[in-house]
Amino acid sequence: MSNQFLLSAITKQERNAFTTFVLDSISNFGGWVDDVHMYSNIMTTIRFTIAENKILPFLEVLATKEATVQLVRGELNVLENANSSERSGALQITFVHNDPDLRRDVPAVPGY
Repeated sequence: MSNQFLLSAITKQERNAFTTFVLDSISNFGGWVDDVHMYSNIMTTIRFTIAENKILPFLEVLATKEATVQLVRGELNVLENANSSERSGALQITFVHNDPDLRRDVPAVPGY
């Protein structure tokens, strides 16, 4: 059995504010962020580590922000009988909005 889990969330919340809320929540539960990738203004993926017994409370906090969160990979019965050992996980957040794609200018690289 893998010690990792994968969560998927969909929300209509503003992208920057919700991402900050998630990052702060991970920290508030004693976890830490390993990596963050932002894909335009459509999706953000956060890899993090958190104590196993903090995963369900973390999911409950996310639900307070009108986010639909589901466990994509990992054993739910393990999460319900959790202990304080650390688990690595990832949260993929999809943002639902009518904004156009976020475009960023790529600076020219000298010599190319």
